[in-house]
Amino acid sequence: MTIEQERKIHRLLLQREREFTAVWRAECEINKILGAEFPFAEPPLLPSSYKPIKKKSAKLKKPKIPKLNSLIRNLADEENAYKVTYTAEGKEYYSFQTDTALLRKLLPLKTESFYLTSISTVKLKTLEDFEILETLWEEGVKFIE
Repeated sequence: MTIEQERKIHRLLLQREREFTAVWRAECEINKILGAEFPFAEPPLLPSSYKPIKKKSAKLKKPKIPKLNSLIRNLADEENAYKVTYTAEGKEYYSFQTDTALLRKLLPLKTESFYLTSISTVKLKTLEDFEILETLWEEGVKFIE
């Protein structure tokens, strides 16, 4: 923008302010004559009152990767163990654990001969009779250590 354009815009803005002031004074004089508020009609919409409509661009949502500590939470009251399913030397096994810290250390561990496949919370009646309450993690779910 050139200096001349800036000056012209500034002069027009001052003129705009004077016109608004003149309207305000006229309305005040009308209210004085009547001794009450006159129901003035709303002024016409000015170009400055229009809000530009922004088109929202489709944002790609990044999949939220949970932290390891939020995946393996402490056991709730009705839960009394974690059921840990793992693969060792090509065979699938499961065991029950109560140590949260141990699970947080085992989860990132993945070798050819050992890796975890799922962690669930359970309500144990016996080692053979249990109820899975919630699956906390399954193989393939990414996490941040």
